[in-house]
Amino acid sequence: MGKPLKGIMTDKTTETETQTEDVSGLKANNADLKSRLKKEQDKSRDLETRLDALEQSINDAADSTKTEIDREKARAARDIQRLTDANANLTSQLATLKIDNVINEQIAKAGVLPHHAPILATFLRNGATMENGEAVVGGKPLTDHLTEFFSSEAAKHYVAAPANSGAGATGSTTSAAGHGFTRENIKSRESEFLLIEKTDPELFKKIAADTGRSDLL
Repeated sequence: MGKPLKGIMTDKTTETETQTEDVSGLKANNADLKSRLKKEQDKSRDLETRLDALEQSINDAADSTKTEIDREKARAARDIQRLTDANANLTSQLATLKIDNVINEQIAKAGVLPHHAPILATFLRNGATMENGEAVVGGKPLTDHLTEFFSSEAAKHYVAAPANSGAGATGSTTSAAGHGFTRENIKSRESEFLLIEKTDPELFKKIAADTGRSDLL
């Protein structure tokens, strides 16, 4: 009866030892898997960190590039504005120069007295503009406007009287020596008279005294 019991116990011991070995192997495999998993997780975290850093670097570079582009746009806008202003200024100066040239040529051609020339030039410049490269007044060519003016009665006050021909003739010197304003015409020429006050105060005083308008002094 004792022998069979001994055999049974031996088989159970062997089975237990086998199971223990299997568990130990599983634990070893599990530990190895955990170790490998940890390494992979560490690699993954490291990769994520590097990717985050790269993404941040790209964003920083993009922000920097955008900022620089904005600066360049602002500089370009300022440069364009400066050029636009300079062009407008030059265009204005050129227009003034062309208008003045036309007026001065017509004043010289008409024989305007030298002391009247500056005042008359200022008067004739009023309303003159440039349109399509041509000097005009109220849509009419400035040269035509000036031709009409110098053909008018009012222009005679500014122009030297022509010398009379013939022996002993000297012509009229009244217009050449005077300012052309009288007590009779001062009222009709009031706008011209007031313009002289701004351009030639001394002449204004003389005209006022000569025409009995000392009340304006």
